[in-house]
Amino acid sequence: MLKAPKSLLSLGSMLNDSICLKEQKVISERERVRFEQQKFRVQNFLHGMQDVMNACNTSANVATPPATTPMIQGFITGPAFMVPQADPSCSCS
Repeated sequence: MLKAPKSLLSLGSMLNDSICLKEQKVISERERVRFEQQKFRVQNFLHGMQDVMNACNTSANVATPPATTPMIQGFITGPAFMVPQADPSCSCS
């Protein structure tokens, strides 16, 4: 009779790992949604600030041109990094 190598995971360990991975996927998806919502709020805020600045510049008849939207777009579309959070209820390592 052949014995399985000690390095192989037991069925229970594989099931636990699978459950942990699914929990981490759910957490990651929630973080992604929160990130997208925050990005949308910041984008709206920056556009609002741009509108206020344009209104101030227009009403004050300032000779210098107002800031342009591409500067805002460069900030918003720049690289973003998410750091996954560990789930304290998950016992995987």
